[in-house]
Amino acid sequence: MSEAIVSSPAVAAAAFEPYSCDFLCLIVLNCHESAKCWTADMQIKAHERTRPVRRYANGPALVLLMAVAMQTTAMAMGGKDVMASGTESRLEAVMASSRRVTFHGQGDGASYFGGVWLHFGDGENAMFCRPGSGCRENTLEHTYARAGTYEAELVGVGEGTNKVLGAVTVTVAD
Repeated sequence: MSEAIVSSPAVAAAAFEPYSCDFLCLIVLNCHESAKCWTADMQIKAHERTRPVRRYANGPALVLLMAVAMQTTAMAMGGKDVMASGTESRLEAVMASSRRVTFHGQGDGASYFGGVWLHFGDGENAMFCRPGSGCRENTLEHTYARAGTYEAELVGVGEGTNKVLGAVTVTVAD
């Protein structure tokens, strides 16, 4: 498992020098000037191979995401990128609070008959992109009712077929 660290983008880019994070940290999709928590390891699945990748500040792909608090462990783990028709699609998760998660996804640009849906893994779903819209990027929030591990999936709904565009495992603990 990766260790959550906090660092400014300048320090991370220049020296990759982590500082420990002992308070609730908010992970953001893009690094800004202020200090943010981020992790460095993730697995990317591309062309039937899984390879470890290390990303630091301002990398093109989001890293394995984790939020850390002194008394609680609330984390979004994983990040499976799925290659679709030569266009990269993905789903990432950011912990906004102990049970609220912000999902950021990138579709494959295709227009799906039934739209693109985000299945949160707890029995709830939300429309991510309208039918026929040529889904690219979107962000949705979801609050989980209870602690647990959930597999969230970004799914393109076609006529008779569904295509998983990305998935991420979200672990929520009290």
